[in-house]
Amino acid sequence: MNLIPYAGRQYGLQFPVMCDGYVSVDYSDNIASEGRGIWDHEGSFTVEVLFCPYDVNGYGSNSTGTTTSGSRPLDTFCNGGFGNQTSQKTMPSRAANISTNTDDILYMPVANRLNHRMCLFSSTNFKLYIINKTSTSVNQPAEYYIEAQLTTGSTTTTVRSGKVFNALDTHNMSHGDPTLFSYTKGAVNLFKTNFTGAQSVANDKLLVSDADSNRLQMRLENGQTLFKSDGTVIGVVESVSATSATNILFEMDRDVHETCASSTDIYLNAPKEITYPLSAHHVGVSYHSPSNTINIFFNGTKIVNGKHTDTTVFTFGAADITLGQDRTSTSNKYSQFMGELHEVAVLKGSKSSMNTTTTLLPQYSETLLYIDFEEADI
Repeated sequence: MNLIPYAGRQYGLQFPVMCDGYVSVDYSDNIASEGRGIWDHEGSFTVEVLFCPYDVNGYGSNSTGTTTSGSRPLDTFCNGGFGNQTSQKTMPSRAANISTNTDDILYMPVANRLNHRMCLFSSTNFKLYIINKTSTSVNQPAEYYIEAQLTTGSTTTTVRSGKVFNALDTHNMSHGDPTLFSYTKGAVNLFKTNFTGAQSVANDKLLVSDADSNRLQMRLENGQTLFKSDGTVIGVVESVSATSATNILFEMDRDVHETCASSTDIYLNAPKEITYPLSAHHVGVSYHSPSNTINIFFNGTKIVNGKHTDTTVFTFGAADITLGQDRTSTSNKYSQFMGELHEVAVLKGSKSSMNTTTTLLPQYSETLLYIDFEEADI
């Protein structure tokens, strides 16, 4: 077989943020009276998915600060009040202090985003997800780990990786005044604030001054970490209160009396960035029936293995197979995949290594299911 090379962007089936969609391989449409193909398969298998995930967190704000009139201008929130409202790759995120109902919160509250699971593959007895593992959406894009669930009989084994889709804490950028930044190996990791007169007024209280207290509250929100110029952690902000038009008092999570003397320069984390929505990634899961082992691969590297305890012969189950949502879940929305699907393959046998991660090349004799969403490339 001759392979034809193509250059350019990899197209795929897009699931934009806040969508409600999935791909179904219907059991009833493919089976007349008895199991065939993937529904007839027993024992070892390998599932491979080439995909690009999007950010479910969005650029959030948990500030509850108000002006004397009881409201705040939108430009005083760190995210402009609603985050990014024009991207298909990152969720909008309404600030906590805004009471107006917005589509993004009605679709998925922030609390649900922080542990949202995106379904890549779902059958009766095997499911594959990536799951967000973050504690806030303030300067914190989604970071995902991989989870595989395998069921035989009444026993379900869950195997999880560590986080594999991560935000960047440092990045290169152009700027005017290099003294306003802190660096790690030449890359920006901290931004200097314009606060003056920083001083500890009690063990866990920090007073700072700024010409515009609303702007100051915009910069510092609950849960954000403060640093000194050398990267030393001052503490984590637990609450913010204005003591005058130009002074703000921060309740910290620790004693700052020794670490933050008068006129200490204060730094914040640089805006975190993500690159995972920019290119496709390969995830593979193999199940070896004789040894009852489950392996998870990420971009060609085996990152975790697990052991299934039940000895019942594995089958995918006589039901629909879905991509993009777990239709067996009671709340389909909370398993919604957001991103781009490029290729999906299910193969007979357990692969011990992944021979290619930029495209899938399943052998015909081993293929139980193969879907290519990159037809637009051709």
